[in-house]
Amino acid sequence: MILSLSNAPLDLNIQTLNGSAIPPRGLTAAGVKFTVTTAKRDDLQNGDQIHGINIYSISSPSRRAEFFDADQIRYLPADEIQAQLRNPEIDLRSLLLLPQDAKSAEPQSRVKGPTEHARVEYRRPNSDHIECTVTTGRSGYLRIIEPWDPGWSATVDGLPAPLFLLWMHCSLCRSVPDDMKCISSIARRGRLWDGRSRSLA
Repeated sequence: MILSLSNAPLDLNIQTLNGSAIPPRGLTAAGVKFTVTTAKRDDLQNGDQIHGINIYSISSPSRRAEFFDADQIRYLPADEIQAQLRNPEIDLRSLLLLPQDAKSAEPQSRVKGPTEHARVEYRRPNSDHIECTVTTGRSGYLRIIEPWDPGWSATVDGLPAPLFLLWMHCSLCRSVPDDMKCISSIARRGRLWDGRSRSLA
């Protein structure tokens, strides 16, 4: 994802990346709130300086955990996702790009509930456990910006749920039903989540 958002060549294989050199769109999509660098960034605003170190705040970054309803989702082949990531007209804060195989996990109900923005409460009890409470009248997907680990697993209201890797090692995503409130959890390396998690609808 980050290489695509930085407009790097498609065949580039790089093991290190200077985060302070990433363009504003890439920083915003990755949920970055501040970048700290000795370099001067004319493309970022609100820069402060402390002992020669520049501190820039990022305008309206993506939220760590965000709900996307069915109208905000596009199922695309991998090469098209890469093309969309490179398209500066695509706002990744309001559009979720999913691999085509994720469509099989799409919630069966596509209820059009209240139009107000869904509420997502993000909690991190420990490094191997993420829990979110989603309040919405619509079905969709919950996206969490988190480094990928093959040991992650997910539940919604205590039941197993599919988990998808997005944008190459940057985000996790899973489907959420149209209950007014549900608790979605992911755990890493076989850790157990709270068995009391259940639907609060």
